[in-house]
Amino acid sequence: ARFYPGLDGLIFSSDRPLPEESEPGDFNLWVVVHDGLEWLDPEPMMFINSELNDFHASITSDGTIYFASNRDGGQGKSDLYRAVLGSVGYEVEALQGQVNSSYSESDIFVDAEGRFVIYSRTDDPAGFGGDDLWISFAENGLWGSPIHLGPEVNTAEYEYGAFIARDGDTLYFTSHKDGNANIMSIPLASLDVVWPWLAADNAE
Repeated sequence: ARFYPGLDGLIFSSDRPLPEESEPGDFNLWVVVHDGLEWLDPEPMMFINSELNDFHASITSDGTIYFASNRDGGQGKSDLYRAVLGSVGYEVEALQGQVNSSYSESDIFVDAEGRFVIYSRTDDPAGFGGDDLWISFAENGLWGSPIHLGPEVNTAEYEYGAFIARDGDTLYFTSHKDGNANIMSIPLASLDVVWPWLAADNAE
């Protein structure tokens, strides 16, 4: 689940039946809002959801919703998309650039300012095996070549569920390296990653 900016609410994914259905089906994105007294009934985000699986939403401060989907037209088993709020509602588009591939991309976290995404990619031979975490930076409207987060984060097991704390200094994620799904943390400064805005500041 991810908090929805501007609302006391959050977005989550679920395979629960849609309002017109009686049986669970594919995964869809849902929003639930707190009115100050109680949580209201969740509502499916039908302006985003497709006939296949839509899941793992993350949101920027301007309300752009990033998510994963295996909807028709993708490059791999699942790809990364975003829903941008325009004058007539949300418009859904695949992330442009080098983030999507023939492998499966999912479990996306987007920086509040939309400067980078961290996500899991499955069984890429350039990784360590299973799900590994990768980062990609926005470059003039496109997403740059993914950077593997290395042995400080990834193992031959499964790593996913990236989330950066509100202090902006700590990365949390799930790892199966000990045989169980454990939540891990690491300072962002420990990652072997060049942050473009910091490099630009240092150049000045």
